[in-house]
Amino acid sequence: MKQVLEMVLDVKSWCWMALMFLVSLPSGAIATFGPLIIRGFGFDGYVPFQTDRSQMITYSQLLRHAFVDAIWYFTAGLLIYWIRECNS
Repeated sequence: MKQVLEMVLDVKSWCWMALMFLVSLPSGAIATFGPLIIRGFGFDGYVPFQTDRSQMITYSQLLRHAFVDAIWYFTAGLLIYWIRECNS
């Protein structure tokens, strides 16, 4: 219970939660309502490929960033481990 109270009173925790919410809100809205927005530009809503192709760009960027970040974190972790082992 003490840790819960500490988290509620901690300003840094509230800033992190606000940051995560504000970052997730636009991306979730674009991913959810993207096809409706594209249809509003005049594309045919009955042909799903016209709206899905435009959404593929968003998801391919997300997938690319996930792979690049995973590789970067893995190599950075190995580098830090190697530096620690060589200097000890």
